[in-house]
Amino acid sequence: MSVTLRDVDKVNWYWVTELRVRDEQKSFVADNSFSLAQAAYNPSFVPLAAYNETGELVGFFMYGHEASHDRWWIARLMVEAAQQGKGYGRATMVEGIRMMRERTACREIYISYEHDNPVARQLYASLGFVEVEVEYGEMMYGIYYNEQVAVLHLDVSLTPHHPIISFSSLFVIIGLYGSAGRAAARPYDLQSDELHP
Repeated sequence: MSVTLRDVDKVNWYWVTELRVRDEQKSFVADNSFSLAQAAYNPSFVPLAAYNETGELVGFFMYGHEASHDRWWIARLMVEAAQQGKGYGRATMVEGIRMMRERTACREIYISYEHDNPVARQLYASLGFVEVEVEYGEMMYGIYYNEQVAVLHLDVSLTPHHPIISFSSLFVIIGLYGSAGRAAARPYDLQSDELHP
């Protein structure tokens, strides 16, 4: 499963705004129209359209820079409702992280999600994101939030298969931090994009 990320432009912007998540997921992610409006007024945002192997638009990804703390954030991730369950969410994250690493040379990437969204928590943890504590009401991109924040520490070393990104020598930390308190380390194969037990 692979995904290509392309800039949102005058050709595809309308179709990006037509993408919808499932009804029960609407409280987890902002509408794409709102995200594009944010990007129009905040040049630190980079909105990207996700396409599958056949060139079909399947999702949306946006990252940006928080200058006050010099942090790079994944601000949005969504997959069209009809395309969910096919691995596009993970594939979009992997490609988005690779692109951020290549374009920005960042060593850490932050992401936030609702506390009652276990699917997002499990996906991000499987990719190496570790939950961290932040103060309630901390400002990000001019919007107050009270979500769980997680950070991915990128390995600066390079790998033969992925010359841009390496997740701590191909190991990631997974588990529910805070509630579980501990996590288990499992090998993550970046080439096949599979988590092995």
